[in-house]
Parts: sequence; C-alpha cells; structure tokens
Amino acid sequence: PTDAVALELPRVLPLLVQALTCESKETKSAALSLLLSFISPSSSSKATSENAANLLEGQVSTLVPSLIAASQYTSSLKVRSLAVECLTHLPSIVPFHKVFPFRAQVTRELGVTVTDHKRCVRLRAAN
Repeated sequence: PTDAVALELPRVLPLLVQALTCESKETKSAALSLLLSFISPSSSSKATSENAANLLEGQVSTLVPSLIAASQYTSSLKVRSLAVECLTHLPSIVPFHKVFPFRAQVTRELGVTVTDHKRCVRLRAAN
C-alpha cells in the first residue's frame, strides 16, 4: 500500500500528521508506520523519499511536536517505539535548517523517553 499512498502523498500527509493527535493507539500506530515507510532510508524509493521530504518541510512545525507527544504515549509500546524511530530518521530526509530549531526541544523531551520502562524504547531514544 505504500506505493499506492505515495501517489496521493500531498493529500495523505496532512491526514497522517493529524492522525498522530488522535487518541486511538491503532490509528497512531498505523499513521506512524506509514510515515516511517516514507522517511526511512531503507524502506522507500529515492523518488518517494524526495517527494516526502519536500512535503514534510511544510509539516515539520506540527510533525515534530506530534512525534514527541507520541514518543511519550503510555498506552502503547509500539506507538512510542515508532515515534522515536520517526524522530530518528526525520533529520536525514528534511533539510537541516528546518529541523534545527527543534533540536533543543527534541533533546529535552526525549530525556523523558530515555527513562521509559521498556528497554527497546530506551535504546531507540538514546540513539
């Protein structure tokens, strides 16, 4: 489904960002999984990554705080883990000048995630 969604990425990306604010852990998990498939260097094609990077530039100001909030979502290990992984890959796809202003906030907020009770989340946050 990633290839099918990639064709409609300009319309789907704002919905994915909005889905991160939803209370349902299934919705958050699905949105994070799909988002990760676009920003992860190992799982998407170069054309899709470039398209996603261009679109994500305009969403960074809402995406980063949503990912931070999802990284502290206590109801689901999968949501926390996927959110930290998305935060890890985001700087590699979005231009530096767009993500740099969030550096201090991400570092401060992931300090909470480093103390997560699940080891896999702590390891991802520490990296």
